[in-house]
Amino acid sequence: MNTKQKLLTWLALIVFLGIGALHYAHSDYYIRVHHLSIVKSVIVPWIMLAVTYAALFVLLKSGKELPYDDDDRIVIWKWIRENCPDRNYDEMSKAVNDHFFAGQAKQKWIDDILSGRKTPFQKEIKAVWKAKRKREKVTREALSAVTRIAKQSLKN
Repeated sequence: MNTKQKLLTWLALIVFLGIGALHYAHSDYYIRVHHLSIVKSVIVPWIMLAVTYAALFVLLKSGKELPYDDDDRIVIWKWIRENCPDRNYDEMSKAVNDHFFAGQAKQKWIDDILSGRKTPFQKEIKAVWKAKRKREKVTREALSAVTRIAKQSLKN
């Protein structure tokens, strides 16, 4: 259920309860004392509300569902661990798209898979990204040291 559908559900619940409350206010005691009729029958308004709710719920359904599930994510991450240990995010993104989606995946799908948000294995994915950043940092430090040594040897 997406956000629009949740909002619609809450709104329909409020209207449903409102119709019931107005019908209760229509009780014989209320009419005899105040001489006011608000809602005489609740059946027709409730049916109208139900039909309208069902139609809007279907119309507000988000577009396509994601073409992968949590089991697919696990397979993709195993493949990444085996085949993309030294690639940066963009290269990894392109490799996953090419290998699993034949280059047809939307970028938001790839970002969703690589980020691991809202999945049971988000901690593991964060650990993978942390280890990757650590390797990149060590590589940068090593390259800077080699570059510094090379510059010094050129000066001599």
